[in-house]
Amino acid sequence: MKAISMNEFLKMSLSYILRCIIQRKKMEKKEDEMLNRFWHWLRPRFIEEIPETKHQFNQEDLEIKLEQRLEELIKDERFFSEMMNWLDKLTKTNIRGKELIHKDIWHAKVISVGEREYYPGDIIDSKDIVGSV
Repeated sequence: MKAISMNEFLKMSLSYILRCIIQRKKMEKKEDEMLNRFWHWLRPRFIEEIPETKHQFNQEDLEIKLEQRLEELIKDERFFSEMMNWLDKLTKTNIRGKELIHKDIWHAKVISVGEREYYPGDIIDSKDIVGSV
């Protein structure tokens, strides 16, 4: 994956996670095969944050819950690296994420990945990640 800012990585991750949650019942089409595989990899990691039906959540509240969980998960370098790989695959197939309500969720926060700390504007590259797959 090309180098992107940490903020962009987080926004892209959240937008794809949100799309999967909202469209999980419809992802049986062949063109959504990549998104479906991503969802099967991702779902066990977000099981507690996933509402039973799409009518049971407010997108704004869900984004906040997902952000908190994502921030916990990316502390693991392996998860971070795998998420970078998934984002690369999804963007290459022109699959788009869900539009986010909160555009500035991680503004001015320090994000930990393994032993490293990043600011939202820091540029990251999958080759720089220690646990890279």
